[in-house]
Amino acid sequence: MSDETEIPRVVLPEITSSWWKRLFSKDSTPEYIQHFNVQLRKAISSAASYMRIAPFGKPVWTNYTVEDAIDNGYRASHIVYACVKKLADAASSVPFIVQERDKKGEWRNVTNHPLEQLLMRPNPFQTWQDLIERIVQHLNLAGNALLYKNVVGGRTVELWVINPDTLKPIPDESNFIAGYQFYKGSRKDDVLEPDKIIHLQFADPQNPFWGMSPLEAAQKIVDTEVEAVSWWKVSLQNRAVKDGLLSFKNPMGVDQYTAVREKVAEQLQGSANARGPIIIGEEVDYKPFSMSPVELDFTNSRKMTREDIMAVFGVPGILLNFTDGTTYANAREARKIFYIDTIMPLLEGIRAGLNRSLVSGFGDINKLRISIDLTAIDIFMDILADRAEAAERYFRMGVPLNMISNLMNLYIPPTPTGNFSFAPANMIAYGRDEEESASRALSYKSEKQPGLDNNNAI
Repeated sequence: MSDETEIPRVVLPEITSSWWKRLFSKDSTPEYIQHFNVQLRKAISSAASYMRIAPFGKPVWTNYTVEDAIDNGYRASHIVYACVKKLADAASSVPFIVQERDKKGEWRNVTNHPLEQLLMRPNPFQTWQDLIERIVQHLNLAGNALLYKNVVGGRTVELWVINPDTLKPIPDESNFIAGYQFYKGSRKDDVLEPDKIIHLQFADPQNPFWGMSPLEAAQKIVDTEVEAVSWWKVSLQNRAVKDGLLSFKNPMGVDQYTAVREKVAEQLQGSANARGPIIIGEEVDYKPFSMSPVELDFTNSRKMTREDIMAVFGVPGILLNFTDGTTYANAREARKIFYIDTIMPLLEGIRAGLNRSLVSGFGDINKLRISIDLTAIDIFMDILADRAEAAERYFRMGVPLNMISNLMNLYIPPTPTGNFSFAPANMIAYGRDEEESASRALSYKSEKQPGLDNNNAI
């Protein structure tokens, strides 16, 4: 957009139920806003040439598939496999719980709730841990995870993970998504209603209907890693890196040349014959070749490639047993960073999607929710210990304990005394009204707090 064009900041009126028409309807809209809408629509139309969005009423199909991701990434690269497996194992080990809001507004864990029973047994063939593993795998390999809700009597009784290659959203002008087109082989099946699908995705800035995976962004670097491993394998088997030149003084026939090649291959191929001398006929001259800088730097190049892949997935190398110059303390810190920066945001995204699409069938979304029990993770105790140090400073500043717990997610149950502020007895307020402040401090010190003995104050 040029600097010469100044667009007024306006809020368009909500005229119809269509999200698209709300942007571009001319009814009851001032003329200058209509002009702005026309320009905006032209801009969106011109952007459609590079935005990966299907026309309304057509399924969103992309060239990147789960099958490609598995064949060319998950199965082809041990680094990709290790990263995705580490993510899936870590995320699926965290329990999901159901909570209800009590009369005081506090969230309490509930048991034997129908929603909790669904989480414990999502379908007859999978556990909740299996479900989360597949969700995390699909998100990291395909950028999308799709769950089908088997609804009976208005309530979800089963959850099934669906391969993203077989289900695509259909953009709609009025309802954003009209449904999900299901494909089995080359045959089109019925369109599934959007409320039957829980769609989780890693957002693609160019496509609000379909997500983008970390592996898709790392395709080139993964291909480089796979090719490097293949090159190394072949070089061990066939000595693909030419070490030198064998030259014979006398001319050779085809049969002699073939015999020499077979003899050299017999003596050099295979790991058992690595770096051994060559024994051949007489009148032979051998000229060794020096290795190129790229070949000499093969190990460092592979290390850089490996680190790039791990960075895309958010997995520290030390957690995959790449322990270059690391210590136990470094490993603990790396694990904490992994859970804080990668696993917790991942789980929060899954939790939010489930609350949006699943909870309403079981009760009031303002009083019922799916949550995550982070206290079940051993490393979370270290995270809480770090937060506790900061919490202690807030407490000594007079911030109530209950407020600190809510602010810093300390998972400390509310207590009756947690709403009181405490301060060191030798602290005296001062300022413009020194005498009044001091008098209030002394009166506070002399008063007995309800349910708390004065001797317990810090």
